[in-house]
Amino acid sequence: AAAPGVADSIGGTPLGGFARDEGGAVQAALAYTVAWRHWWLHLGDEGLAAAVAQVAAPAVVDALAAQVVDETRPAREQLAASTGTGSWADPLAWRVETYSDDEARVAVWVMTTLAGRDLSAPQAEWVTVTVDLAWVEGDWRVAGLTNRRGPSPLTSPRDGPWATGRFLDGLEGFEPVAPPAGTPAAPSPRAVEPWWSGTAAGG
Repeated sequence: AAAPGVADSIGGTPLGGFARDEGGAVQAALAYTVAWRHWWLHLGDEGLAAAVAQVAAPAVVDALAAQVVDETRPAREQLAASTGTGSWADPLAWRVETYSDDEARVAVWVMTTLAGRDLSAPQAEWVTVTVDLAWVEGDWRVAGLTNRRGPSPLTSPRDGPWATGRFLDGLEGFEPVAPPAGTPAAPSPRAVEPWWSGTAAGG
């Protein structure tokens, strides 16, 4: 409901739409990638489908919602059966693959981590999410989402054998996600309490 160009209080991300330029397409791809990877953790089938519909291009609403619901169901079922879980989805780099005033394709390299008291070890994975965007009714909408594991044949930080050259080749042309502009906020004087228990695997 925000007017176009209005920024949020964290990082200055536009709330009322994205600019119709390459930078706006990148912002949209980053925002949508993080959003849907958080939605599937907390929403059931109907809620997830409704959330996807809010950002999908009209022509692909039903197909995209069905795709995301189906692809994430196994992980959501695993999450529902576990306890004390925490999750992170951090976009680390991006690459514009195609761009025009009406459509764009942006690849977003994401680090995801899922941890819980009943998991023997945190599950970490590198995923490259390719976001197809369409300019619809004054904003960038998602026209398609495609995942591939890793930025290279490596699928997670624990996979081997490690090959630095292969890893860097997979990130050819990617730009690192910059930290928010401005002066960092002062640290809180309140002590930070760890979320894990003393008996959690690996400390």
